[in-house]
Amino acid sequence: MPSKDYDRADFILDKGLDLILHNTEIDSDGRHAGQCSPDNGEDVSNNSDDNNNCDVLLSSESIREEIWNDVHALIKDISENIYTTSRILNAIPANVSVIEDVLDGGGTAYQDYNRSVKDLEWLEENGQCMDNIKTGLSKIPHAGRGAFATRFIPSGRLVSPAPLVHIEDIDNMVMFMDHVYNEEDRLVPNRRGDYTWQLILNYCFAHHQSTLLLCPYGLLSSLINHSTENFNTKIQWSEDRRMRHPEWFEQSLDEWSFEYHTGLQIDFVATRDIEADEEILIDYGPLWQNAWVNHVKEFKFEEYRSEHYMPAYELNDLLLDDDDFKLRTEKDREYELDGVRMFIKVNSLPPLGRRWGKDDHACTIVRKLYDDSYLIRLVKWVDDDEYRVTERDPKTLLLWGIPKGAFYFEDLPYTRDIHQQWSFRHPMMIPDDLFPDPWKNDNNDNSDINFLQFAVKFGNEESNDDDEDEEEYGEVEEVRIEEYDDDDEEEEEDDTDVYDYFNHEKEEEEEDDTDVHDEEVEYDDDDFLDHDYEEDDEEVDDEYY
Repeated sequence: MPSKDYDRADFILDKGLDLILHNTEIDSDGRHAGQCSPDNGEDVSNNSDDNNNCDVLLSSESIREEIWNDVHALIKDISENIYTTSRILNAIPANVSVIEDVLDGGGTAYQDYNRSVKDLEWLEENGQCMDNIKTGLSKIPHAGRGAFATRFIPSGRLVSPAPLVHIEDIDNMVMFMDHVYNEEDRLVPNRRGDYTWQLILNYCFAHHQSTLLLCPYGLLSSLINHSTENFNTKIQWSEDRRMRHPEWFEQSLDEWSFEYHTGLQIDFVATRDIEADEEILIDYGPLWQNAWVNHVKEFKFEEYRSEHYMPAYELNDLLLDDDDFKLRTEKDREYELDGVRMFIKVNSLPPLGRRWGKDDHACTIVRKLYDDSYLIRLVKWVDDDEYRVTERDPKTLLLWGIPKGAFYFEDLPYTRDIHQQWSFRHPMMIPDDLFPDPWKNDNNDNSDINFLQFAVKFGNEESNDDDEDEEEYGEVEEVRIEEYDDDDEEEEEDDTDVYDYFNHEKEEEEEDDTDVHDEEVEYDDDDFLDHDYEEDDEEVDDEYY
Protein backbone atom coordinates (compact mmCIF):
# COMPACT_ATOMS: atom_id res chain seq x y z
CA MET A 1 0.00 0.00 0.00
CA PRO A 2 1.36 3.49 -0.85
CA SER A 3 2.92 5.30 2.09
CA LYS A 4 0.67 8.32 1.49
CA ASP A 5 -2.37 6.17 2.34
CA TYR A 6 -0.83 5.23 5.69
CA ASP A 7 -0.03 8.91 6.26
CA ARG A 8 -3.66 9.82 5.61
CA ALA A 9 -4.86 7.13 8.00
CA ASP A 10 -2.48 8.50 10.66
CA PHE A 11 -3.82 12.00 9.99
CA ILE A 12 -7.42 10.86 10.55
CA LEU A 13 -6.48 9.17 13.82
CA ASP A 14 -4.41 12.11 15.06
CA LYS A 15 -7.16 14.59 14.31
CA GLY A 16 -9.78 12.33 15.86
CA LEU A 17 -7.80 11.99 19.05
CA ASP A 18 -7.17 15.76 19.24
CA LEU A 19 -10.78 16.71 18.54
CA ILE A 20 -12.39 14.14 20.78
CA LEU A 21 -10.32 12.07 23.18
CA HIS A 22 -7.80 14.79 24.09
CA ASN A 23 -10.19 17.72 23.83
CA THR A 24 -10.63 19.15 27.33
CA GLU A 25 -13.45 21.42 26.16
CA ILE A 26 -15.68 18.35 26.02
CA ASP A 27 -17.01 17.83 29.55
CA SER A 28 -19.75 15.84 31.17
CA ASP A 29 -22.10 18.83 31.38
CA GLY A 30 -23.96 17.15 34.23
CA ARG A 31 -24.74 13.99 32.26
CA HIS A 32 -25.11 10.74 34.12
CA ALA A 33 -24.49 7.13 33.34
CA GLY A 34 -28.14 6.40 34.23
CA GLN A 35 -31.27 8.51 34.29
CA CYS A 36 -31.57 11.11 37.00
CA SER A 37 -34.96 12.73 37.41
CA PRO A 38 -35.50 14.30 40.85
CA ASP A 39 -38.92 15.88 41.20
CA ASN A 40 -37.82 18.81 43.32
CA GLY A 41 -34.78 19.74 41.18
CA GLU A 42 -32.28 19.16 43.99
CA ASP A 43 -28.84 17.67 43.24
CA VAL A 44 -29.10 14.01 44.06
CA SER A 45 -25.74 12.99 42.60
CA ASN A 46 -24.31 12.63 46.08
CA ASN A 47 -27.36 10.97 47.50
CA SER A 48 -26.45 7.54 48.83
CA ASP A 49 -30.05 6.40 49.00
CA ASP A 50 -30.27 3.09 47.15
CA ASN A 51 -33.78 3.88 46.03
CA ASN A 52 -32.93 6.94 43.92
CA ASN A 53 -32.99 6.53 40.12
CA CYS A 54 -29.79 8.42 39.42
CA ASP A 55 -26.39 6.76 38.78
CA VAL A 56 -23.00 8.35 39.29
CA LEU A 57 -22.20 11.43 37.19
CA LEU A 58 -20.10 10.56 34.14
CA SER A 59 -16.67 12.14 34.13
CA SER A 60 -15.55 14.30 31.22
CA GLU A 61 -12.92 11.71 30.36
CA SER A 62 -15.56 8.99 30.16
CA ILE A 63 -17.69 11.13 27.88
CA ARG A 64 -14.79 11.75 25.49
CA GLU A 65 -13.89 8.07 25.48
CA GLU A 66 -17.48 7.09 24.73
CA ILE A 67 -17.68 9.55 21.80
CA TRP A 68 -14.32 8.36 20.44
CA ASN A 69 -15.42 4.71 20.61
CA ASP A 70 -18.61 5.58 18.71
CA VAL A 71 -16.69 7.47 16.00
CA HIS A 72 -14.21 4.62 15.61
CA ALA A 73 -17.04 2.08 15.36
CA LEU A 74 -18.66 4.22 12.66
CA ILE A 75 -15.43 4.41 10.65
CA LYS A 76 -14.92 0.65 10.79
CA ASP A 77 -18.57 0.04 9.88
CA ILE A 78 -18.14 2.25 6.80
CA SER A 79 -14.89 0.47 5.80
CA GLU A 80 -16.40 -2.98 6.22
CA ASN A 81 -19.82 -2.38 4.64
CA ILE A 82 -19.65 0.64 2.32
CA TYR A 83 -16.14 1.58 1.22
CA THR A 84 -14.81 -1.95 1.47
CA THR A 85 -11.86 -1.28 -0.87
CA SER A 86 -10.66 1.91 0.85
CA ARG A 87 -7.00 1.39 1.70
CA ILE A 88 -7.03 4.37 4.05
CA LEU A 89 -9.99 3.26 6.14
CA ASN A 90 -8.82 -0.35 6.21
CA ALA A 91 -5.47 0.77 7.62
CA ILE A 92 -7.19 2.02 10.78
CA PRO A 93 -6.83 -0.58 13.57
CA ALA A 94 -9.92 -2.62 14.38
CA ASN A 95 -9.22 -2.44 18.13
CA VAL A 96 -9.79 1.09 19.41
CA SER A 97 -7.70 0.49 22.53
CA VAL A 98 -4.43 0.08 20.55
CA ILE A 99 -4.72 3.20 18.37
CA GLU A 100 -2.55 5.44 20.55
CA ASP A 101 0.05 2.67 20.85
CA VAL A 102 0.06 2.24 17.06
CA LEU A 103 0.65 5.96 16.51
CA ASP A 104 3.38 6.06 19.16
CA GLY A 105 5.02 3.02 17.55
CA GLY A 106 5.48 4.67 14.14
CA GLY A 107 1.98 4.83 12.73
CA THR A 108 -0.37 2.52 10.85
CA ALA A 109 2.36 1.69 8.32
CA TYR A 110 4.24 -0.23 11.01
CA GLN A 111 1.39 -2.21 12.54
CA ASP A 112 1.56 -4.97 9.90
CA TYR A 113 5.34 -4.87 9.93
CA ASN A 114 5.50 -5.24 13.70
CA ARG A 115 3.07 -8.16 13.59
CA SER A 116 5.22 -9.87 10.96
CA VAL A 117 8.38 -9.87 13.08
CA LYS A 118 8.66 -13.33 14.64
CA ASP A 119 11.39 -15.14 16.51
CA LEU A 120 13.22 -18.14 15.06
CA GLU A 121 11.32 -20.63 17.18
CA TRP A 122 8.00 -19.40 15.79
CA LEU A 123 9.32 -19.43 12.23
CA GLU A 124 10.62 -22.99 12.51
CA GLU A 125 7.21 -24.17 13.70
CA ASN A 126 4.93 -22.07 11.48
CA GLY A 127 6.98 -20.63 8.62
CA GLN A 128 7.31 -21.83 5.01
CA CYS A 129 10.52 -21.77 2.97
CA MET A 130 10.40 -19.19 0.16
CA ASP A 131 13.78 -19.74 -1.49
CA ASN A 132 13.56 -23.33 -2.74
CA ILE A 133 13.40 -22.22 -6.38
CA LYS A 134 15.41 -19.90 -8.59
CA THR A 135 15.09 -18.66 -12.15
CA GLY A 136 16.98 -20.00 -15.15
CA LEU A 137 16.66 -20.82 -18.86
CA SER A 138 14.25 -23.72 -19.27
CA LYS A 139 15.52 -26.93 -20.81
CA ILE A 140 12.23 -27.24 -22.71
CA PRO A 141 12.75 -25.88 -26.26
CA HIS A 142 11.24 -22.40 -26.80
CA ALA A 143 9.80 -22.32 -23.27
CA GLY A 144 11.84 -19.30 -22.19
CA ARG A 145 12.58 -19.05 -18.49
CA GLY A 146 11.90 -21.78 -15.95
CA ALA A 147 12.08 -22.48 -12.20
CA PHE A 148 14.92 -24.59 -10.77
CA ALA A 149 15.56 -26.09 -7.34
CA THR A 150 18.08 -24.17 -5.26
CA ARG A 151 18.74 -27.23 -3.06
CA PHE A 152 17.74 -30.87 -2.67
CA ILE A 153 13.97 -31.17 -2.02
CA PRO A 154 12.76 -34.54 -0.63
CA SER A 155 9.58 -36.12 -1.97
CA GLY A 156 6.45 -34.70 -0.32
CA ARG A 157 8.18 -31.53 0.87
CA LEU A 158 7.25 -27.97 -0.03
CA VAL A 159 8.67 -26.52 -3.24
CA SER A 160 6.94 -23.13 -3.06
CA PRO A 161 3.83 -21.64 -1.39
CA ALA A 162 1.54 -19.43 -3.48
CA PRO A 163 -1.35 -17.26 -2.22
CA LEU A 164 -4.16 -16.95 -4.76
CA VAL A 165 -5.87 -13.94 -6.27
CA HIS A 166 -9.39 -15.02 -7.17
CA ILE A 167 -11.35 -13.75 -10.18
CA GLU A 168 -14.99 -14.70 -10.01
CA ASP A 169 -15.57 -14.99 -13.76
CA ILE A 170 -13.01 -15.97 -16.35
CA ASP A 171 -14.91 -13.85 -18.88
CA ASN A 172 -13.43 -10.80 -17.17
CA MET A 173 -10.19 -11.76 -18.94
CA VAL A 174 -11.70 -11.31 -22.42
CA MET A 175 -10.21 -8.53 -24.58
CA PHE A 176 -12.08 -7.34 -27.66
CA MET A 177 -9.78 -6.60 -30.54
CA ASP A 178 -11.67 -3.61 -31.95
CA HIS A 179 -13.17 -0.51 -30.38
CA VAL A 180 -15.95 1.76 -31.54
CA TYR A 181 -17.31 5.18 -30.56
CA ASN A 182 -20.78 5.16 -29.04
CA GLU A 183 -23.38 7.92 -29.22
CA GLU A 184 -21.74 9.64 -26.26
CA ASP A 185 -18.49 9.76 -28.23
CA ARG A 186 -16.81 7.34 -25.82
CA LEU A 187 -14.49 4.62 -27.05
CA VAL A 188 -15.95 1.25 -26.04
CA PRO A 189 -15.13 -2.38 -26.92
CA ASN A 190 -16.82 -3.76 -30.00
CA ARG A 191 -18.52 -6.80 -28.52
CA ARG A 192 -19.64 -7.88 -31.96
CA GLY A 193 -16.05 -8.27 -33.13
CA ASP A 194 -13.18 -10.65 -32.53
CA TYR A 195 -11.80 -11.20 -29.06
CA THR A 196 -8.80 -12.71 -27.36
CA TRP A 197 -7.72 -13.31 -23.75
CA GLN A 198 -5.42 -11.43 -21.42
CA LEU A 199 -1.91 -12.80 -21.12
CA ILE A 200 -2.27 -13.41 -17.37
CA LEU A 201 -4.67 -16.26 -18.19
CA ASN A 202 -1.64 -18.47 -18.97
CA TYR A 203 -0.45 -18.11 -15.38
CA CYS A 204 -3.75 -18.90 -13.62
CA PHE A 205 -5.63 -22.07 -12.63
CA ALA A 206 -9.19 -22.94 -13.66
CA HIS A 207 -11.61 -25.85 -13.71
CA HIS A 208 -13.76 -26.93 -16.65
CA GLN A 209 -16.96 -26.85 -14.55
CA SER A 210 -16.51 -23.39 -13.06
CA THR A 211 -16.08 -19.77 -14.08
CA LEU A 212 -13.60 -19.21 -11.21
CA LEU A 213 -10.02 -18.22 -12.02
CA LEU A 214 -7.27 -18.55 -9.38
CA CYS A 215 -3.99 -16.73 -10.02
CA PRO A 216 -0.98 -17.58 -7.80
CA TYR A 217 1.48 -14.85 -6.87
CA GLY A 218 4.11 -16.86 -5.01
CA LEU A 219 7.79 -16.07 -5.41
CA LEU A 220 8.89 -17.34 -8.89
CA SER A 221 6.10 -19.92 -8.98
CA SER A 222 4.84 -18.37 -12.24
CA LEU A 223 8.00 -19.70 -13.91
CA ILE A 224 7.12 -23.37 -13.30
CA ASN A 225 6.66 -25.02 -16.70
CA HIS A 226 4.59 -27.98 -17.92
CA SER A 227 5.40 -31.63 -18.57
CA THR A 228 2.91 -34.46 -18.91
CA GLU A 229 5.46 -37.24 -18.41
CA ASN A 230 8.38 -35.70 -16.49
CA PHE A 231 6.63 -33.58 -13.88
CA ASN A 232 8.19 -33.70 -10.41
CA THR A 233 5.79 -31.37 -8.58
CA LYS A 234 2.04 -31.06 -8.01
CA ILE A 235 -0.32 -28.54 -6.43
CA GLN A 236 -2.34 -29.07 -3.27
CA TRP A 237 -4.29 -26.84 -0.92
CA SER A 238 -2.33 -25.36 1.96
CA GLU A 239 -3.27 -26.15 5.55
CA ASP A 240 -6.32 -24.31 6.83
CA ARG A 241 -4.28 -22.40 9.39
CA ARG A 242 -2.24 -20.83 6.60
CA MET A 243 -5.31 -19.51 4.77
CA ARG A 244 -7.33 -16.47 5.68
CA HIS A 245 -10.67 -17.95 4.64
CA PRO A 246 -10.70 -21.77 4.65
CA GLU A 247 -14.48 -21.58 5.09
CA TRP A 248 -14.72 -20.61 1.41
CA PHE A 249 -14.26 -24.29 0.50
CA GLU A 250 -17.79 -24.94 1.82
CA GLN A 251 -19.40 -21.89 0.20
CA SER A 252 -20.61 -21.17 -3.30
CA LEU A 253 -18.88 -18.51 -5.41
CA ASP A 254 -21.80 -16.13 -4.88
CA GLU A 255 -20.99 -16.03 -1.18
CA TRP A 256 -17.33 -15.01 -1.34
CA SER A 257 -15.98 -14.32 -4.84
CA PHE A 258 -16.77 -10.60 -4.57
CA GLU A 259 -14.25 -10.15 -1.72
CA TYR A 260 -11.40 -7.78 -2.58
CA HIS A 261 -8.75 -9.58 -0.55
CA THR A 262 -7.07 -12.95 -0.87
CA GLY A 263 -8.21 -15.87 1.25
CA LEU A 264 -6.81 -19.05 -0.33
CA GLN A 265 -3.37 -20.56 -0.90
CA ILE A 266 -1.88 -23.52 -2.75
CA ASP A 267 1.41 -25.28 -2.17
CA PHE A 268 3.66 -26.67 -4.88
CA VAL A 269 4.83 -30.01 -3.44
CA ALA A 270 7.51 -32.41 -4.71
CA THR A 271 6.12 -35.72 -6.06
CA ARG A 272 9.59 -37.28 -5.90
CA ASP A 273 13.07 -36.33 -4.75
CA ILE A 274 14.27 -33.25 -6.64
CA GLU A 275 17.98 -32.64 -6.98
CA ALA A 276 19.59 -29.22 -6.72
CA ASP A 277 19.49 -27.29 -10.05
CA GLU A 278 16.82 -29.63 -11.45
CA GLU A 279 13.98 -27.87 -13.27
CA ILE A 280 10.63 -27.78 -11.46
CA LEU A 281 7.77 -29.09 -13.63
CA ILE A 282 4.06 -29.69 -13.06
CA ASP A 283 1.32 -31.20 -15.22
CA TYR A 284 -1.02 -28.44 -16.45
CA GLY A 285 -3.73 -31.04 -17.16
CA PRO A 286 -5.09 -32.87 -20.23
CA LEU A 287 -7.25 -29.94 -21.36
CA TRP A 288 -4.22 -27.68 -21.49
CA GLN A 289 -2.12 -30.34 -23.23
CA ASN A 290 -4.77 -30.96 -25.91
CA ALA A 291 -5.18 -27.25 -26.53
CA TRP A 292 -1.42 -26.80 -26.93
CA VAL A 293 -1.07 -29.74 -29.33
CA ASN A 294 -3.88 -28.38 -31.50
CA HIS A 295 -2.38 -24.88 -31.43
CA VAL A 296 1.03 -26.13 -32.60
CA LYS A 297 -0.55 -28.32 -35.27
CA GLU A 298 -2.67 -25.55 -36.79
CA PHE A 299 -0.36 -22.57 -36.32
CA LYS A 300 1.25 -21.08 -39.44
CA PHE A 301 3.48 -18.16 -38.60
CA GLU A 302 3.72 -16.89 -42.17
CA GLU A 303 -0.02 -16.24 -42.19
CA TYR A 304 0.27 -13.80 -39.31
CA ARG A 305 3.61 -12.09 -39.84
CA SER A 306 5.25 -10.56 -42.88
CA GLU A 307 8.66 -11.75 -43.96
CA HIS A 308 10.04 -8.38 -42.85
CA TYR A 309 8.93 -8.68 -39.23
CA MET A 310 11.60 -8.67 -36.57
CA PRO A 311 11.01 -7.69 -32.90
CA ALA A 312 12.91 -4.76 -31.45
CA TYR A 313 15.29 -6.84 -29.34
CA GLU A 314 16.52 -8.73 -32.42
CA LEU A 315 17.01 -5.50 -34.36
CA ASN A 316 18.97 -4.02 -31.45
CA ASP A 317 21.21 -7.10 -31.34
CA LEU A 318 21.95 -6.68 -35.05
CA LEU A 319 22.77 -3.01 -34.51
CA LEU A 320 25.36 -3.97 -31.91
CA ASP A 321 26.82 -7.13 -33.39
CA ASP A 322 26.43 -7.02 -37.17
CA ASP A 323 28.57 -4.45 -38.98
CA ASP A 324 26.83 -5.28 -42.27
CA PHE A 325 23.32 -4.69 -40.90
CA LYS A 326 21.59 -2.21 -43.20
CA LEU A 327 19.18 0.33 -41.75
CA ARG A 328 16.09 1.24 -43.74
CA THR A 329 15.77 4.72 -45.20
CA GLU A 330 12.62 6.69 -45.96
CA LYS A 331 12.58 5.15 -49.43
CA ASP A 332 12.35 1.66 -47.93
CA ARG A 333 9.54 -0.06 -46.06
CA GLU A 334 8.51 1.84 -42.93
CA TYR A 335 9.50 0.17 -39.66
CA GLU A 336 6.09 1.02 -38.20
CA LEU A 337 4.45 -1.36 -40.67
CA ASP A 338 6.32 -4.17 -38.91
CA GLY A 339 5.46 -3.09 -35.38
CA VAL A 340 8.66 -1.29 -34.39
CA ARG A 341 9.86 2.31 -34.27
CA MET A 342 13.39 3.72 -34.55
CA PHE A 343 14.66 6.12 -31.91
CA ILE A 344 17.80 8.19 -31.42
CA LYS A 345 19.38 8.63 -27.99
CA VAL A 346 19.00 12.21 -26.85
CA ASN A 347 22.57 12.31 -25.51
CA SER A 348 23.78 11.58 -29.06
CA LEU A 349 22.12 14.71 -30.42
CA PRO A 350 23.82 18.07 -30.95
CA PRO A 351 22.52 21.03 -28.92
CA LEU A 352 20.13 22.07 -31.68
CA GLY A 353 18.52 18.63 -31.71
CA ARG A 354 17.98 18.68 -27.95
CA ARG A 355 15.64 21.64 -28.25
CA TRP A 356 12.96 19.12 -29.15
CA GLY A 357 12.90 17.83 -25.60
CA LYS A 358 14.84 15.91 -23.00
CA ASP A 359 13.68 12.43 -24.05
CA ASP A 360 14.87 10.18 -26.84
CA HIS A 361 13.27 11.03 -30.19
CA ALA A 362 11.62 8.97 -32.88
CA CYS A 363 13.42 9.35 -36.18
CA THR A 364 13.75 8.16 -39.75
CA ILE A 365 16.87 7.85 -41.90
CA VAL A 366 16.96 10.01 -45.02
CA ARG A 367 20.14 8.48 -46.36
CA LYS A 368 23.50 7.08 -45.36
CA LEU A 369 26.44 9.46 -45.74
CA TYR A 370 29.92 8.76 -47.04
CA ASP A 371 31.58 8.40 -43.61
CA ASP A 372 29.25 5.69 -42.22
CA SER A 373 27.08 8.33 -40.58
CA TYR A 374 23.51 9.27 -41.40
CA LEU A 375 21.28 12.13 -42.37
CA ILE A 376 18.18 11.72 -40.22
CA ARG A 377 14.82 13.34 -39.66
CA LEU A 378 13.48 13.80 -36.11
CA VAL A 379 9.80 12.89 -36.04
CA LYS A 380 6.96 13.94 -33.79
CA TRP A 381 3.67 12.06 -33.67
CA VAL A 382 0.53 14.06 -32.91
CA ASP A 383 -3.09 13.06 -32.23
CA ASP A 384 -5.79 14.55 -34.42
CA ASP A 385 -8.85 14.56 -32.16
CA GLU A 386 -11.19 15.70 -34.93
CA TYR A 387 -10.41 12.81 -37.27
CA ARG A 388 -9.25 10.47 -34.52
CA VAL A 389 -5.96 9.58 -36.14
CA THR A 390 -2.32 9.76 -35.10
CA GLU A 391 0.02 11.14 -37.72
CA ARG A 392 3.38 12.77 -38.11
CA ASP A 393 3.80 16.45 -37.39
CA PRO A 394 4.80 18.15 -40.66
CA LYS A 395 7.38 20.18 -38.76
CA THR A 396 10.61 18.19 -38.71
CA LEU A 397 14.30 18.68 -38.05
CA LEU A 398 17.12 17.28 -40.20
CA LEU A 399 20.45 16.40 -38.62
CA TRP A 400 23.70 15.46 -40.35
CA GLY A 401 26.43 13.06 -39.30
CA ILE A 402 24.56 10.88 -36.79
CA PRO A 403 26.57 7.72 -35.98
CA LYS A 404 25.02 4.25 -36.22
CA GLY A 405 25.46 3.63 -32.49
CA ALA A 406 23.00 6.41 -31.68
CA PHE A 407 19.99 4.39 -32.88
CA TYR A 408 17.83 1.78 -31.19
CA PHE A 409 14.41 0.21 -31.71
CA GLU A 410 11.30 -0.21 -29.56
CA ASP A 411 8.24 -2.35 -30.18
CA LEU A 412 5.05 -0.44 -30.77
CA PRO A 413 2.42 -1.10 -28.07
CA TYR A 414 0.78 -4.51 -28.32
CA THR A 415 2.63 -5.59 -31.46
CA ARG A 416 4.70 -8.43 -30.01
CA ASP A 417 3.59 -12.01 -30.62
CA ILE A 418 2.32 -12.48 -27.07
CA HIS A 419 -0.26 -9.71 -27.57
CA GLN A 420 -1.78 -11.06 -30.77
CA GLN A 421 -5.16 -12.68 -31.08
CA TRP A 422 -3.56 -15.80 -32.57
CA SER A 423 -1.14 -16.34 -29.67
CA PHE A 424 -1.73 -19.27 -27.28
CA ARG A 425 -4.00 -18.63 -24.31
CA HIS A 426 -5.12 -21.26 -21.83
CA PRO A 427 -5.19 -21.53 -18.01
CA MET A 428 -3.61 -24.39 -16.11
CA MET A 429 -6.27 -26.83 -14.94
CA ILE A 430 -7.04 -27.81 -11.33
CA PRO A 431 -7.48 -31.60 -10.93
CA ASP A 432 -11.05 -32.77 -10.25
CA ASP A 433 -10.15 -34.28 -6.88
CA LEU A 434 -8.95 -30.88 -5.61
CA PHE A 435 -11.80 -28.70 -6.82
CA PRO A 436 -14.64 -28.18 -4.28
CA ASP A 437 -18.14 -29.04 -5.51
CA PRO A 438 -19.71 -25.77 -4.21
CA TRP A 439 -17.55 -23.84 -6.69
CA LYS A 440 -18.91 -25.66 -9.73
CA ASN A 441 -21.31 -23.28 -11.46
CA ASP A 442 -21.03 -24.52 -15.04
CA ASN A 443 -22.93 -27.57 -16.22
CA ASN A 444 -20.33 -28.57 -18.79
CA ASP A 445 -19.26 -32.20 -18.41
CA ASN A 446 -17.39 -32.53 -21.69
CA SER A 447 -13.69 -32.35 -20.88
CA ASP A 448 -12.70 -33.13 -24.48
CA ILE A 449 -13.55 -29.73 -25.97
CA ASN A 450 -11.47 -26.57 -25.84
CA PHE A 451 -11.98 -25.02 -22.41
CA LEU A 452 -12.08 -21.43 -23.63
CA GLN A 453 -14.70 -22.15 -26.28
CA PHE A 454 -17.43 -22.67 -23.74
CA ALA A 455 -16.15 -20.46 -20.92
CA VAL A 456 -16.82 -17.25 -22.83
CA LYS A 457 -20.40 -16.05 -22.54
CA PHE A 458 -20.39 -13.56 -25.39
CA GLY A 459 -22.15 -15.98 -27.73
CA ASN A 460 -23.83 -15.58 -31.10
CA GLU A 461 -27.23 -14.83 -29.64
CA GLU A 462 -26.00 -11.76 -27.80
CA SER A 463 -23.39 -10.57 -30.27
CA ASN A 464 -25.75 -10.81 -33.26
CA ASP A 465 -28.51 -8.85 -31.62
CA ASP A 466 -27.87 -5.46 -33.24
CA ASP A 467 -30.78 -3.80 -31.48
CA GLU A 468 -29.47 -4.71 -28.03
CA ASP A 469 -25.96 -3.59 -28.94
CA GLU A 470 -27.14 -0.26 -30.28
CA GLU A 471 -29.29 0.27 -27.22
CA GLU A 472 -26.30 -0.34 -24.95
CA TYR A 473 -23.57 1.37 -26.97
CA GLY A 474 -25.55 3.68 -29.24
CA GLU A 475 -24.96 3.98 -32.93
CA VAL A 476 -21.39 2.86 -33.38
CA GLU A 477 -18.74 4.48 -35.48
CA GLU A 478 -15.74 2.45 -36.55
CA VAL A 479 -12.33 3.71 -35.54
CA ARG A 480 -10.23 4.85 -38.46
CA ILE A 481 -6.53 4.09 -38.27
CA GLU A 482 -4.62 5.80 -41.02
CA GLU A 483 -1.02 5.15 -41.92
CA TYR A 484 1.23 8.06 -42.65
CA ASP A 485 2.07 8.27 -46.33
CA ASP A 486 4.21 11.02 -47.79
CA ASP A 487 2.75 10.52 -51.27
CA ASP A 488 -0.83 11.18 -50.12
CA GLU A 489 0.00 14.25 -48.09
CA GLU A 490 -0.89 17.65 -49.45
CA GLU A 491 2.13 19.76 -50.13
CA GLU A 492 2.76 22.22 -47.35
CA GLU A 493 5.48 24.61 -46.45
CA ASP A 494 8.10 22.57 -44.60
CA ASP A 495 9.61 23.83 -41.35
CA THR A 496 12.75 21.73 -41.72
CA ASP A 497 16.12 22.68 -40.27
CA VAL A 498 19.31 20.93 -41.34
CA TYR A 499 22.20 20.52 -38.92
CA ASP A 500 25.69 19.08 -39.34
CA TYR A 501 26.51 16.83 -36.38
CA PHE A 502 30.28 17.31 -36.77
CA ASN A 503 30.17 21.02 -37.64
CA HIS A 504 28.16 22.96 -35.11
CA GLU A 505 29.04 26.36 -36.52
CA LYS A 506 26.26 27.92 -38.50
CA GLU A 507 27.29 29.10 -41.96
CA GLU A 508 27.08 32.79 -42.61
CA GLU A 509 23.81 33.76 -44.18
CA GLU A 510 24.08 34.90 -47.78
CA GLU A 511 21.98 37.59 -49.32
CA ASP A 512 19.61 35.10 -50.92
CA ASP A 513 18.02 32.22 -48.98
CA THR A 514 19.94 28.95 -49.25
CA ASP A 515 17.94 26.11 -50.75
CA VAL A 516 18.75 22.62 -49.56
CA HIS A 517 18.94 21.60 -53.23
CA ASP A 518 21.47 24.24 -54.12
CA GLU A 519 23.92 23.13 -56.79
CA GLU A 520 26.78 23.39 -54.30
CA VAL A 521 25.42 20.29 -52.51
CA GLU A 522 26.97 17.42 -54.43
CA TYR A 523 24.30 14.77 -53.96
CA ASP A 524 22.04 13.20 -56.49
CA ASP A 525 18.45 14.37 -55.92
CA ASP A 526 17.05 10.87 -56.12
CA ASP A 527 19.32 9.68 -53.32
CA PHE A 528 19.13 12.75 -51.21
CA LEU A 529 16.03 14.67 -50.18
CA ASP A 530 12.53 13.62 -51.17
CA HIS A 531 9.54 15.89 -51.71
CA ASP A 532 8.86 16.18 -47.97
CA TYR A 533 11.22 19.12 -47.89
CA GLU A 534 11.21 20.10 -51.57
CA GLU A 535 8.33 22.33 -52.64
CA ASP A 536 7.25 22.53 -56.24
CA ASP A 537 6.96 26.08 -57.59
CA GLU A 538 7.68 27.50 -54.14
CA GLU A 539 10.80 28.86 -52.56
CA VAL A 540 11.87 26.87 -49.48
CA ASP A 541 13.08 28.84 -46.47
CA ASP A 542 14.91 25.96 -44.80
CA GLU A 543 18.12 26.90 -43.09
CA TYR A 544 21.21 24.87 -43.84
CA TYR A 545 23.70 24.26 -41.08
